[in-house]
Amino acid sequence: MTTEQLQQQRLDYWQTIAGVEEQHLIFIDESGVWSHMERSQGRSLKGKRVYAYKSKSKGQKQSLIGAISREGRVALKAIPNSMKAQDFEMF
Repeated sequence: MTTEQLQQQRLDYWQTIAGVEEQHLIFIDESGVWSHMERSQGRSLKGKRVYAYKSKSKGQKQSLIGAISREGRVALKAIPNSMKAQDFEMF
């Protein structure tokens, strides 16, 4: 998809929702994390080395999905493993 096509899709979307009142909008976002996620960099005092334990496994994956409106959080759910279309539809 070209940049121009993407920009046109965004414009079309904004024109589609232009008449929707703010209180009727709900935004959904999904993210995945591993239970053994860790930082790739660290901080220390000047001249000191950073030491950290590094796990040999990635651990278990969790998918997090949330929905917010103008008033605040509408819903939040954690799903083991990767999110599938059925999980999203049930949410």
